Amino acid sequence: MTYIDLINKFWRVCEIASLDCKATAVYFYLLKTANGLDWVNPFPYSTRRICGFLDIDEKTYNRARSALQSAGLIDFQASNVKGQYTQYTIIGVEIGRKN
Repeated sequence: MTYIDLINKFWRVCEIASLDCKATAVYFYLLKTANGLDWVNPFPYSTRRICGFLDIDEKTYNRARSALQSAGLIDFQASNVKGQYTQYTIIGVEIGRKN
């Protein structure tokens, strides 16, 4: 899928899943991040950094992230090890892809 395909897919899913503005912000932040990383999928990223940029607390972030996962837009594997980031997968981007 192209970047625009992912955006269009999001809006189709959003109408069905009734995702809120926090989930929307999280998804587009993750898309921006994946694009900046040349679409490596999955990719590691800091929850704290996302929360800081979006000015949301971690509880709100976790709800938004779970809603995106339930809607089939992302997958993630949180790390329980201090200093290791959550691994995010954007559904629709080839796994292991690197341009």
